[in-house]
Amino acid sequence: MDRQTKDAVVTKLKALGQVYDHTDEVGSTQA
Repeated sequence: MDRQTKDAVVTKLKALGQVYDHTDEVGSTQA
């Protein structure tokens, strides 16, 4: 796997992580 592909995967995972973090925060607030 070349560096460009690896960077793209890392960026995608970070974006997904942020989405999950926001979802958890909203869920905790509503609970």
